[in-house]
Amino acid sequence: MNKYTLGGCAFLWKVGSNLSNKLLCTYMIKLLTYMLIFIAPASIACRCTDIDIGYLLAKSHKAYLGKISQSGALGNGVRVAASLTVLESFKGETFKVEEAITDNTSCGVSFKINDIYLVFEAQNGFVYQCSMFNTRFYNRHSDLEKDLEYLRSLRKKE
Repeated sequence: MNKYTLGGCAFLWKVGSNLSNKLLCTYMIKLLTYMLIFIAPASIACRCTDIDIGYLLAKSHKAYLGKISQSGALGNGVRVAASLTVLESFKGETFKVEEAITDNTSCGVSFKINDIYLVFEAQNGFVYQCSMFNTRFYNRHSDLEKDLEYLRSLRKKE
């Protein structure tokens, strides 16, 4: 076993070794600990599973197709808001212009001015990657037109 691996550190620590080897082991352990604390959380990305469009609609307060006219940071930049001109409404009482809010995290939405989004908004106006989809990069299990047809058919039944 190599004396410079963590396993080697444990071995050297038990059997006793010179001070420089013990210091090296201590620094290796500290470095690994810092890496786990500071690097690992930053590398965790938001992953949306293939959520059923009916499920998204049922869980949402409002659902609509909207075009972003403006966006900006809120307060200290932890959250971002966007104004969307509603092009078509599928659920809830939508206004001509809706405000969507997201966290400035890996699970937040990256708002792009003039892009059109399919939005499933929570009661508090929040959206995430799993509930707001840019129609230019629509990557759900089916295509955008099929999902829009489905949403329109449900709206007609109401």
